Amino acid sequence: MLIAATAVAAMAFVSGCNGKQEVKPKKEIGLQLYSIRSVLKDANGDAAKLGEIMKQLADMGYTTVESANYKDGKIFGLTPEEYKKVLDEAGLKAISCHVSHYLSAEEVASGDLTAALEWWKQCIADHKAAGCSYIVTPGMPKTPDEPTLALYCKYFNEVGKLCKAEGLKYGYHNHSYEFKHKIGDVVMYDYLIQHTDPELVFFQMDVYWAVYGNVAPVKYFQKYPGRFKALHIKDYHELGQSGMVGFDAIFNHIAEAGTEFIIVELEGSDNPSIIDGVKESIDYLLNASFVPEAY
Repeated sequence: MLIAATAVAAMAFVSGCNGKQEVKPKKEIGLQLYSIRSVLKDANGDAAKLGEIMKQLADMGYTTVESANYKDGKIFGLTPEEYKKVLDEAGLKAISCHVSHYLSAEEVASGDLTAALEWWKQCIADHKAAGCSYIVTPGMPKTPDEPTLALYCKYFNEVGKLCKAEGLKYGYHNHSYEFKHKIGDVVMYDYLIQHTDPELVFFQMDVYWAVYGNVAPVKYFQKYPGRFKALHIKDYHELGQSGMVGFDAIFNHIAEAGTEFIIVELEGSDNPSIIDGVKESIDYLLNASFVPEAY
């Protein structure tokens, strides 16, 4: 198991029915920090403020975080080393990050990936320094033609090679449009899976967007076993709120999916504060018998 050791090491005390304290292992659950972007905007470049927010997340039970704020070599306005230090002190790990670097029109026309891949070399080095184990591209142009999509598959494979050389894994995160757009008679999402190397590119399925795109996540786990090393666990707002996502079925098939870590993400909240929303969501997972301790 990738992170089972940390699950055993990290223990939380809860009251037993006999009034005594018993030890209960924590669950390995991450948060996509985009969820609390409204809170984090005031902490950009401020290690102390960011640290306070990260400690709140750790106290809720989150064990890892996924960033989406890489700009000019910094993450939330901090150097990779500063960002890692903030998380270390809060008791969190920067397991993953979302990073976009679209190809320009000129690059698509020429097929020359040289400049784009040079950009990725520094990006990978920065996120490795921040302690990340995974880098994920969170989408791409919505309606590519077949030559453009084929080029992106080649591009993703090349980025995956760069990541693998540095000991990181590279993946792609979906929205709903990948399930609604077709290349000939092939669904765009299937095309991406079929034309990327399983040794170089994994898929981080956002289960809410998959369901929103009218597909069943479990069907994809069965069709492409082992390709889904990460899952975005998401609902309309707080987890379990809408009833439209079958989380129990999803978690019952994660071994087949090949899942190594999960990330909670909220697009919004029905609570007065998004902080309350992310707390309600992790409580849902901590209390759900179908959610394992580690992967």
